[in-house]
Amino acid sequence: MFTRREVLISGMGLAALAGLSTGVGGGVRASEGRVRHEVGSPEGKAMLELYREAVKLMRDEAKFPRHDPRSWKFQANIHWVHPDDDSEEALQAIFSTTGLSPDEAEKVLRHRALAIGATSRTWSTCQHVDAVEYYFLGWHRLYLWHFEQIVSSLVGQDFALPYWDYGKNGSSEHRALPIEFRESIGGSQAANPLWYEHRNPEMNKENGAGEMDPADVSPSAAFQSAGLYLPDTRKGFNSLLNTSPHGNVHVAIGGPGEDPGMGTVPTAGRDPVFWVHHCNIDRLWEIWRRSEKGKADETTFRDEWKGATFAFSDPMGELSEMEAARALDLSSLSYDYDDLAAVVTPVGAAAASGGKIIAHLASSVPMEIVGRGGAASLEKSTAIGGFDTSQAKAASVELEVRARGNPGDRFDVYLAFPKQAQFKEKEVRVGRFNVFGATTKRDPGGATFFFSLDASNALKDIIERGLDGVTVRVSPATKQTSSPIYLDDLKLVLN
Repeated sequence: MFTRREVLISGMGLAALAGLSTGVGGGVRASEGRVRHEVGSPEGKAMLELYREAVKLMRDEAKFPRHDPRSWKFQANIHWVHPDDDSEEALQAIFSTTGLSPDEAEKVLRHRALAIGATSRTWSTCQHVDAVEYYFLGWHRLYLWHFEQIVSSLVGQDFALPYWDYGKNGSSEHRALPIEFRESIGGSQAANPLWYEHRNPEMNKENGAGEMDPADVSPSAAFQSAGLYLPDTRKGFNSLLNTSPHGNVHVAIGGPGEDPGMGTVPTAGRDPVFWVHHCNIDRLWEIWRRSEKGKADETTFRDEWKGATFAFSDPMGELSEMEAARALDLSSLSYDYDDLAAVVTPVGAAAASGGKIIAHLASSVPMEIVGRGGAASLEKSTAIGGFDTSQAKAASVELEVRARGNPGDRFDVYLAFPKQAQFKEKEVRVGRFNVFGATTKRDPGGATFFFSLDASNALKDIIERGLDGVTVRVSPATKQTSSPIYLDDLKLVLN
């Protein structure tokens, strides 16, 4: 129950909570029938205006001090603590009780416990901590849901997060940052609460803004998967969607310098575009969940999700604990999407699962990749026996990559075929990967990532040319890497 002593600002209190009710499993539940719309639709644009108003309020530290769970930076720190706040000195400043009344001091200490307490910690609780990121989709769904309730309470209206469908219709215009996030207000971009300085400068231009590559936004590989989790985790929907479009979009929008904004886990949550990006990731997951494949697959892990509980803040700035399994019941969260059309994908690398590993790295590993990248020649593996490459139906390139820091870029993988008597030299891009999350994974040897990239677009060349002299080239997408990655293993798999 909420008590009258937890009062929202400027008389918003009880009126702002109209339409909210206690939810099953803790927290607050939205009114029935809340629908999330695409940012470019009339409904989505209306929600963006409410969102703009809320962001401005949440950033106003006179109304929402840094210790308040409804403040902008507190909410961002739930995803991961920003480096500016990641010190004892910073924590002392944020949660200072100097000069406060006993009641106010008690509130600040309660908020500190909600942030970093031993039993109810909310800060740095996103799931980018290991190679599997098991609850990646579920945790973010509940995070978005709680944030949505806070925004609704602040603007005093029913609010549904809009989503940014950057893959819509395969159109380049949708791969540019929505204008609401880069337009000027009163002649200044900085006056726009949805603008953020720590972005890729090309993406952040008000006019003539850059756009992402189609490879950055494609969920195709994820929707070819056979399950959310698979024995080879790199081939599960959870992992593949995490790579593309999730991580690719993060890194594409992220800026240069010590604060890359969307480009790293600890800094991403302060960019307002974070929430509309993750709303689209949530929508893509829901499309998967409602497919026949997704429905059948979910029965294999649903019970396991009942054992995990995550902590967030409710609209009153109090603790809200929610079981991971709530993320598997959208009706209990009382929202839906305006468009859940099936994602159409080509037949590709999913078919290569369990295929023959027919080529390995010939160069010594690990191979450092930085600057313009590096290339590794392939040699036929002795394990292929009598496998006839001319009969292959699918191909994939599988990589094991380590990173100790933030490279600030995505990486493209190419198969390069040498000139032969009847063939010209040729290079085929088979995919793109990223190491978003490298700075938060808890491995002293460096964060390890596993990728499986559909190489079926190179299958015709593999069949016609063979593999003699073929190399795999791994190169930063924009040549702007600031920290190396290490290629520990690479395989070419045919089926």
